Amino acid sequence: MMPRLFHVQERPVLRRLIKLAVILAIFAAPVATLVVTYRAFAHFARIEARERRMWGGSNAIKHAFAASETYTRLNLIFSDETSRRLALDLGEWNERGEAYIAHEPDIQSESYKDMRNNIYGVAGAFWLKDGYGITDSQTRLRLAGYLAARRELYFYAGDRRVPQLPETVDAEAAIAAIEKDEAALQASSFAYLDQHRDQIEKDLGLVSREAGPHLQPSSFPR
Repeated sequence: MMPRLFHVQERPVLRRLIKLAVILAIFAAPVATLVVTYRAFAHFARIEARERRMWGGSNAIKHAFAASETYTRLNLIFSDETSRRLALDLGEWNERGEAYIAHEPDIQSESYKDMRNNIYGVAGAFWLKDGYGITDSQTRLRLAGYLAARRELYFYAGDRRVPQLPETVDAEAAIAAIEKDEAALQASSFAYLDQHRDQIEKDLGLVSREAGPHLQPSSFPR
């Protein structure tokens, strides 16, 4: 009889490490896909901006669309709230990374603007899923384009809705500012979507206001 190399019950640390490895493996699959396709977000955003005859809105569309895709992919595994938090956290880490590796890193107001568009993108993805049962990328992209065309997304760091922040590269300060405003910004995103439901339905070709019977009650905070 071969000797037992280890006993799981006697190695609680090893058991926790195995559990952690499984969680990381599950989490890495959608994230790796998003990293590989990140440049595609910018490409599709430019196409959407051109189709809507916009000037200067593709970056705003890109951030909203990328955040909406991140939220939706994570939502295949995690709850609404966990997916929301992880998607926004990944956006914050993106700003941290750009502060070190970007050729021209964003100043605080630019970072704030991008993260605000992330919040709107996640809210929009949830709004489509929860109210219409829609989870396809094309509709999320079209919604980001609609919001950009109506300047609901922030185009420039100098937008009057962006708080006056020091013109320095400081991702942590920008993150602190957006997190302070996050609840209010999320609420205003949902308010706009609900108030303009008729126009959005017409633009995107949505056919029902009611959630489908297959949808489960959501835990996403509103």
